[in-house]
Amino acid sequence: MPTDEEIQDCWDRSLRAFGTAHIFERRSRGAKRRIRVLSFVGMAVPVLVGGLVASLLGMPALQPYLGVLIAIGGVLATVQLVFSIWSLLAKWEDTTSYGSESSIDNLEISDIFKGLAQKPPADFAINYEVAKERDRARSTQDLKIGVTDNEKRMGMRAALRQFQKKCVACGEVPRDMKPTTCPVCGNFGFRMTRKKVKEISPGGGLKTYE
Repeated sequence: MPTDEEIQDCWDRSLRAFGTAHIFERRSRGAKRRIRVLSFVGMAVPVLVGGLVASLLGMPALQPYLGVLIAIGGVLATVQLVFSIWSLLAKWEDTTSYGSESSIDNLEISDIFKGLAQKPPADFAINYEVAKERDRARSTQDLKIGVTDNEKRMGMRAALRQFQKKCVACGEVPRDMKPTTCPVCGNFGFRMTRKKVKEISPGGGLKTYE
């Protein structure tokens, strides 16, 4: 039979994995949204400018403005090109694919540890070690990507809300994802400087919430 410490460790790992899943799922959604906007602008600008130019050619009175319209179109096309280069350098496509993969894997890990904690099987010790090894492997991959301080607090809030646990700092059970002033489960406005996590928690898993 598992010890109380092992059961608590399962709960801790389940909560931590859920929070990490939330972080990477949010990153993936954000990158997908930016890619969609960029793709739309890339197609819409040429079509819009081309359509307006074709219309002006049939209106002699407005043809003096044709050069201005083409210039505006050129500026917009340049801006779109700059953002395209940014998307390549920022690796938005990689962020989308990795975020989805990490989110799915971390959710599965969270469910595994939750199951071990709620209904410990007869072969708990074996399943526990296998789950910990999977958690370590996932955390090692996530560690290479890094998590910001803001994201840590956001992930903690998401996990506490999901598991209906009180925050150790403010003593509240989060009911929504609105940022608060709590230094542990709030204060995650995304204007702060990114600071990547550089260690793994002693029990395994990404050290996301301290």
